[in-house]
Amino acid sequence: MAVSIGDEAPNFDLSSTEDVLLMLRDEVIRTTQLLYFFADAGSDQVRRDLDALSRGLDDLAPLTCRVLAVSPLPLDALKALQAERKLLFPLLHDDRNFSAAYGVAAVVLGAYWRRLVARERELQAPGQRRRARR
Repeated sequence: MAVSIGDEAPNFDLSSTEDVLLMLRDEVIRTTQLLYFFADAGSDQVRRDLDALSRGLDDLAPLTCRVLAVSPLPLDALKALQAERKLLFPLLHDDRNFSAAYGVAAVVLGAYWRRLVARERELQAPGQRRRARR
């Protein structure tokens, strides 16, 4: 069941690209959290979104708002993305349970499904290629 406006935010303990374990119960005491969920770091849209969030940090500062980007990607991939895009906010590794609490599991699973289908197509012999079901 997804979180609705006015509901208490689900707690989390997520590994961060800052090499710390972030806990919601500690974070919400200090600042408001802006959560951005993504699955496919190679997507042009995700990269544009992350860049826009990074450029907008100064605008969020007076609101005491902290950006946290959440993804099921491995932490080393998130660190590489953070360095490549020069992101000034933490990226958090999620095992999909936290994302699911916010109702975004379908988006995450959809991106993985597309990647698995593409990988399956690469592995099949040219004469044995089957059409992927959607």
